[in-house]
Amino acid sequence: MHRCLTMPEIQALVFGCIQSWDLGTVTLARLTRTCTAFKETALDALWSDLETLGLLVQVMPADLWTTTIEKGKRDQPIKILRFTRGLQESDWSRFDYYALRIRKLGFRTRHPLPIIYIHDTALKALIAFRPDSPLLPCLREFKHASYYEPLHSTALPFIPSLLGDSVTAISLWLLAVQVDELCGLLSSLSQRCPGLSSVDLELSDTPTTPETTSVIERFVCSLHGLKAINLVPSLPASSPTLLHLANLPELRLCHTLDIPFDANVAQLHELFTAISGRFPRLDNFMFHVQALDQAASIIHSLQRPLGLLAVEVPQGLERPSIQPFPSLAKLTRCFAHHACASSLKHLSIDGYNIEFEEVPSPDAIRGAYSSLFSLRALEALDISLPFTSELDDDWFAEAARAWPHLTSLRVYHYHQGRPKLTLAGLIPLVVHCRHLHELTVIFSAEPFDLGLLPPGVCNLAITSLDLNDCPIDSPALVGECLLAMFPNLTGTGYVSHDYEEEEENWQAWSMLEELLQERIEGSDDSGEARMDVW
Repeated sequence: MHRCLTMPEIQALVFGCIQSWDLGTVTLARLTRTCTAFKETALDALWSDLETLGLLVQVMPADLWTTTIEKGKRDQPIKILRFTRGLQESDWSRFDYYALRIRKLGFRTRHPLPIIYIHDTALKALIAFRPDSPLLPCLREFKHASYYEPLHSTALPFIPSLLGDSVTAISLWLLAVQVDELCGLLSSLSQRCPGLSSVDLELSDTPTTPETTSVIERFVCSLHGLKAINLVPSLPASSPTLLHLANLPELRLCHTLDIPFDANVAQLHELFTAISGRFPRLDNFMFHVQALDQAASIIHSLQRPLGLLAVEVPQGLERPSIQPFPSLAKLTRCFAHHACASSLKHLSIDGYNIEFEEVPSPDAIRGAYSSLFSLRALEALDISLPFTSELDDDWFAEAARAWPHLTSLRVYHYHQGRPKLTLAGLIPLVVHCRHLHELTVIFSAEPFDLGLLPPGVCNLAITSLDLNDCPIDSPALVGECLLAMFPNLTGTGYVSHDYEEEEENWQAWSMLEELLQERIEGSDDSGEARMDVW
């Protein structure tokens, strides 16, 4: 073996590129037998990520445990491990040997080995045997999702006992947790994991009360090295915890803010203004507001070179939110001279529940959305706002030239009348946006002269289109045009919200889908599709 391969750093790179789910678990085992110098690094790679503790417990003596196939809480068959006797100190040698190698626990993997879930009684027995020592002393990242777990579990209070001071990232998705249970859990985590830099906490079916908010606030304020935080439900804008987050020197990701209608504008400006040194390293920011002009004020105040910005406005309303159209123009114009104009790569504005007080002129609509062209580095745009169906071929042509690095474009909303964008209007996106692989737009599907498409220019990355409310004429000809632009297209995913025209349009798109399927089925052995279907 070359001496360079004896270096642990080089070995780590080698095994980091060999994924067991791609090449089979035997690959790493064979390498360890081929060269004993690979053994430790290969074992580190094999044991680095585990979805459950099942595999680890199975290295303990075989007479200690047994597995059975039972029905989970969704009636699916799952394999459950239980202990058959009490633990002894001699049972732990192999467990400790492999436990030191585990870096991530609870994250879904594509590992080919079957998943084995540990019964609560077995987990509690493991923790009770060594109450003062973490089971996984070198663990760095931990995830627990109650509502995805197939077992009915009562082990939530015992989770901190798995963890030690090496943990830097925790993701907890909890279902119907009690306040005292949440308080005990978060209090233990802040003591056992003082080095936490990433927290993802989502509470589902848990009432938002002053008590739960207070518990979460105390937990967050105990963490001074945070780099990323996501809280669901979000904290209110008046929370003193937000000031703590705003003053953290390394915070880069913040998904935790909910702005009510009656929020104090001056207070918001003070919280987010860059002049006061708030959020000095913020790069990824997501927040919920109830009005577009609130979002505009926050973005205008936060003069930071953001990389991702996501705004949901308004949040959680069952009925439409009526807002003035000028507030949209105010929001989009604030990007023109913003610090993120040359850095923002991902922008999402979800105004699904918005309706405007007045019907604006076509020029006003175009002007409001054209202000986004000042974002020169944009790679992903996702906007669900009224009147996006009024944007025509010229607007999308300008967008394609303004955003050549686009990988994802989603511009959609329930439209009023026939959309102004035509199928031919997608040509500039094919020509200028060479990295585009996701496209969701509303257009009028009318066939165009294929001579409009430059020779040899097409998009091979897009295999399906997510189409909403797109009227269609001449499905066969439209299919020919779509395939000229997107040769690897296999489906359209058409969805309609216009019930009066749904049946006719549905039949036309269904015909196009059938033609696509015929084309796929007619592919020859070389993989080249039969174009004569069209």
